[in-house]
Amino acid sequence: MLHCFDLRRLSYPFRTYPELAAKLDSAAKEWGVALIGTGVNPGFVMDKLVVTLAAVSQRIEHAKALRVVDASKRRLPLQKKSARE
Repeated sequence: MLHCFDLRRLSYPFRTYPELAAKLDSAAKEWGVALIGTGVNPGFVMDKLVVTLAAVSQRIEHAKALRVVDASKRRLPLQKKSARE
């Protein structure tokens, strides 16, 4: 099973957040999944990457792309846009 996340701040997790990266790595191994910090535009992850990964898969049981944004500390236009979505 493959889980893709838009974790731009975790593109190199062991370098920037070693303790958090170790916890995430441990949890992923425990659940038998992979975590990928893509560091790209979320639209790519939620659209193209999911379809591309599906194309090379023999069997897909479930596919889901979810975006979670905490815009409370971001620029005002993004806060307003997030409130509408």
